[in-house]
Amino acid sequence: MHTGIQGIRRHGTWLMLVCALLLSAAIVLHGLRRWQPFAAAQEAAYSGTLPVLTAASPEESTAAQPAQTGAAAETAAPPAADDGAALRQLREGQFTVLLLGLDESRSNTDVIMLLLFDLAGHDIRILQIPRDSYVPRYTDFAAGKINSVYSRGDSEKTPVQRTADCVAQSLLIPIDRCVTTGCGDIARMVDLIGGVQVEMPYEIEFEAGKIIPAGAQTLSGEQAEWLLRYRRGYAEGDIGRLKAQRIFLAAAVQQLCGLSKLKLMHCLYAIRQEKLLVSDMTADEMRVLADFTKQTDPAQITMHLLPGEGCMFTAADGTNYSVWSIHAQAAADLLNQFFRPHEPEIGVLPVTELAAGKTVSYDRDSTDVQRISEGDAFDGR
Repeated sequence: MHTGIQGIRRHGTWLMLVCALLLSAAIVLHGLRRWQPFAAAQEAAYSGTLPVLTAASPEESTAAQPAQTGAAAETAAPPAADDGAALRQLREGQFTVLLLGLDESRSNTDVIMLLLFDLAGHDIRILQIPRDSYVPRYTDFAAGKINSVYSRGDSEKTPVQRTADCVAQSLLIPIDRCVTTGCGDIARMVDLIGGVQVEMPYEIEFEAGKIIPAGAQTLSGEQAEWLLRYRRGYAEGDIGRLKAQRIFLAAAVQQLCGLSKLKLMHCLYAIRQEKLLVSDMTADEMRVLADFTKQTDPAQITMHLLPGEGCMFTAADGTNYSVWSIHAQAAADLLNQFFRPHEPEIGVLPVTELAAGKTVSYDRDSTDVQRISEGDAFDGR
C-alpha cells in the first residue's frame, strides 16, 4: 500500500468534469472569437509560460535551479509543425491547457492536470500531477508540495501565473492557457449535462447507504462526487482514486462529445452564470479545441500519471511530511514520448528527487479512453 499522497478530498473532484467539458462538442461562437466568457482578473493576467531548456545530468537534477520563464523566454528551436489552427500558441503544432482545482479555501490546488492537444499529430494527452508532488523551490511551505504554490509561491506573480510557471519549469512543457475551478461544483455540472453514463467494474460504498453498484448506470451529480472522492477502499490510496477517476473522465468525454450544440451552450451558459470555472481561453479557442476533440479517435485520447513514488521526509522545521517524489528520468522519458511532440527531447527533469526509484510501479502508468470504455480499467483494488 502506498501512502505517499495525502487525500485529494472533495476539494478538486469536479475538475474531472471541467477537463471533460474542455474536450466536448463544438461551441457555436464564431462571431465572438476574442470573447473570454470565463475570464477573471488573475486568469486573464496569465501571459503564458515557455521554459528555458537547461542541460542537466541526473546527478545535477536534485540541485537544479528553476529555469527562467515567461512568454518571452526562448528554448531551442522546435521542429516545424504547421497545424493549420488559428490559435495564439507558444509552440506551433501543440496547445497546452493547465487545469487547476482549488480547495474550499481557494488557496490550494488539490487537483492539477495538463491537457495537451497535439494539433499536428491528432492526439490528446492528459497528465495527472499528484497534489503532493515535491517542488520545494517554488513554495515557502515546509512540505514543498505543489498544491501550496498557488497561495505560497512567488509573491510578485498572480497565483495562476506562479503555479503555471512551477509546472512549466519543473516539467519543461510550454503552457498556453489555464483553467481554475472551485470546490463543490461537481454535482451541479454533472446534473447540468443530465448525468454521466458509466460502466462500473466494481461496487463503491462511499458511506453507509451511499452505494454505487457495479455495472452500467447513469450517475447523478451526487453519485459522481461519491465516485471521485472515494479512496478508503483502495490499497493504493489516492493513486487508486486517481486511476478510478479515469473511468469517470473517459465516460464524460464521450458523452459530452455527443451532446447537441444547443444543450452544450445551455450548460456553458449556466456554468458561466454560476461562476463554476474561470479561464483565460477565448470563445474561439474553445471552439477550435472542441472541434478538434470531436474529430479525435478515443484511442488517441490518453491519460498518464506523472512518474514517481510516495515517500516521507523530515523538513527543516522537524516535521515529517508525506510527499510524491517525482522520478526525474522516468518522468522525462514519459514527457518526451507523449508531451513534447514538437520540441527537442530532454535528458532529465530539473526536479528534487527524494526517493530514487525504490518502486517503479507508477513510472509507466498510462491508458486511453477507448481501452477504458472497453472495460480495461482499474479494478478497484
